Amino acid sequence: MNRWQRFIPAIIILLWATATAMTGAAAEKSLELYVNGNDISEQHQPVIEEARMLFPLRGLAEEAGASIRWEPEKKHIYIDHQTIQISAQIGSSSVIVNGREQSISIAPQIMDDRTYVPVRFISETLGARVEWFSELRCAIVTFPHQNETYFEDPFLSMAREGQLKNCSFSLTDKITAEEVREELGEPTSEGTFGGSYYLQYEACMYLFSVAKVQGETGMQAPLIGIDHQSTGILADPDTVKQYLGQPVSEGYSELSKGWSQFYELGDYDLYITFDSQEGSVRKVRLNE
Repeated sequence: MNRWQRFIPAIIILLWATATAMTGAAAEKSLELYVNGNDISEQHQPVIEEARMLFPLRGLAEEAGASIRWEPEKKHIYIDHQTIQISAQIGSSSVIVNGREQSISIAPQIMDDRTYVPVRFISETLGARVEWFSELRCAIVTFPHQNETYFEDPFLSMAREGQLKNCSFSLTDKITAEEVREELGEPTSEGTFGGSYYLQYEACMYLFSVAKVQGETGMQAPLIGIDHQSTGILADPDTVKQYLGQPVSEGYSELSKGWSQFYELGDYDLYITFDSQEGSVRKVRLNE
């Protein structure tokens, strides 16, 4: 599909809106759903439940290039696409994304012998951009083009394993503050900040529990977090979501003075700070 084809639905919508405004059409328009430029609402009609659009899972999955598996006995849905795995159950608002439980506003449903899922949640979790035009009752979903690649960065791949690129230690090392000092020498700075004791070196800051550092164990406190200030990840929040999926939370942080995303990656929590909502990565923190 030509790249310009992606903009065809938006152009059609603009022309339709102009015509409607000029003629004063009052009849309610049918729901429409475009995915990568294709009007898939011609296949099956989307429905609105609790202010959320739902559509048959297979139609979305095919456009995304995802594989799906259905277990009728348990009424379980499994979706697998590149780095994203989703598990959901009919009638349940609890879903599992990459091993972590999340809540969704409306559960998958069976209608007309088809599995309907919330369009925005499934699409965005699989890395798509979703736009909703309320007056036109139309949604446009854009997955990465088949000739494009999802954003992949070794820095974020290593974060899944408790490690940050260019840092000497990982969370799996279970190394203590004393051992870090012995191995790397004197830090450029040290102290307490944000509930943790830290040792700052050129590229990375290592974080330890304040309670344990100030207690009898002293510098035997184990490593609980790594902070990397110079990441080299040239990606904005939307691009990172293409790789890691939908974050647990995101928004402007007064503490970091930037746009922040929070992910749960297996045994670790990942915090990413961007220069702005459209800016590049400024800092990454990995905690147990």
